[in-house]
Amino acid sequence: MQLRAALQNSIRWRKTIELFNLGMADIYANRTGQTKAKILEMMKWETWLDADQAIKLGFADSKAESLKIAACAGLEQFAKAPASLKTASFTAEDIWRKWNAPKRRH
Repeated sequence: MQLRAALQNSIRWRKTIELFNLGMADIYANRTGQTKAKILEMMKWETWLDADQAIKLGFADSKAESLKIAACAGLEQFAKAPASLKTASFTAEDIWRKWNAPKRRH
């Protein structure tokens, strides 16, 4: 019984994620002028873009000056994250510890 419930839950989540991805593909296609099929292919292969690529493909209008990373979203979960981002001097775990550290009272 528990296995069946877990399987049904997994199927529901997969359908939810598929609907989310289709919705995001629609938004990206409208924004960029790329086809929905092209966007879905980029999403499937976890495509990472630098600023110039994002502008060229219509995902961005312009780029700002380079800044140091101030936050990290746990890049270890991504198979194809650029090495330059993966080698940041801190991890998502470091950020979690900082945010969850007891606050000092003055």
